[in-house]
Amino acid sequence: VLSVTLDDWTDEEIESMIEVGGNISANAIYEAFIPEGSSKPIPDSTYEERLKFI
Repeated sequence: VLSVTLDDWTDEEIESMIEVGGNISANAIYEAFIPEGSSKPIPDSTYEERLKFI
């Protein structure tokens, strides 16, 4: 996971993000595999909830 403002991106990482169509498209790809009954953590989720999701 990279931050747009805190991390340095390589040209390859930038190209990869462009190819998948940006964050919204990338999230749709990965979130399609979230098991039924599970939910994506929200900003207020606890550390334990985030760890369980990972």
